[in-house]
Amino acid sequence: MRRELLILSGSFVLALGTIFVAHVLPIFSAGQPVMHVNGHTIRLLTARTEAEREHGLSGHGKLPADEGMLFYFDTPGIYPFWMPNMKFPLDIIWMQDGVVTDEAELGTPVPGQPIPAYTPKATADRVLEIDAGLAQRYGLVPGAHVQLPN
Repeated sequence: MRRELLILSGSFVLALGTIFVAHVLPIFSAGQPVMHVNGHTIRLLTARTEAEREHGLSGHGKLPADEGMLFYFDTPGIYPFWMPNMKFPLDIIWMQDGVVTDEAELGTPVPGQPIPAYTPKATADRVLEIDAGLAQRYGLVPGAHVQLPN
């Protein structure tokens, strides 16, 4: 009986560990791309397809200061962003050819209120989402140069 209890307890601990790893630890791995800006390294999730760009960080938990999502677009254009199902505020940084073209801080959507779209003032071929307030802290303002992954 005691042996069965130990095996059951071990299985329970293993299951809890699996849940922790799957839901609590960051979703980034050692092979993830990074970008460098003004001495800061930002680990990136990437959104290259229409479906990935549409989903973005919707439903995701708050990002640490060294993590973000980089959206790739095939051609430069004016790409508005909006935040359905977001749980935390974000900074959105529009970039073209490694130069920041626009930046906006987006608040958390308020339930029952319309979700505004944020339209940049200039074209971009990449867009970065990071935790709110970091664009200013990292110097990601229009005209800033950034080192982007391919």
